[in-house]
Amino acid sequence: MDEIMKKYDGRVKFVLKNAPRGNLDESNSKYTAALWATAAGEQGKYFEMYKKMFDNFSDLRKNSDLPIQLAAELGLDTEQLKKDYNSSKVRALVKKEKDEFSGLRSQGMDRLGIPKFLINGKEPASRSVESWSALIDDLLKK
Repeated sequence: MDEIMKKYDGRVKFVLKNAPRGNLDESNSKYTAALWATAAGEQGKYFEMYKKMFDNFSDLRKNSDLPIQLAAELGLDTEQLKKDYNSSKVRALVKKEKDEFSGLRSQGMDRLGIPKFLINGKEPASRSVESWSALIDDLLKK
């Protein structure tokens, strides 16, 4: 993903959406990770927090303070982050995105698992840079 983002920087808009599997409750670490990343997005650090949460996901269940530690590493206002994490706005957005993903699954678009990558609504044939580049280059010609 990083290679694709660098290759098409300034020419392609990248949007990351949450689709946590399981129930939308505090016992689901996938859901809480999505909430923390979305809350960080309120301070303009969604991608950075998402990456930190993804890279440290196995530790999330063992350390409930981890999201705050990661946020501090990013220079986020941790008190505001906690407020945003608990806000109805952030929770509604995560639910909305999960519901959107459920619609994709019903259309059979979950064959490559999670995270899900769509390019202009189309799923690449594989997760290779070549496959992504071919699809993006074709769309940029239009």
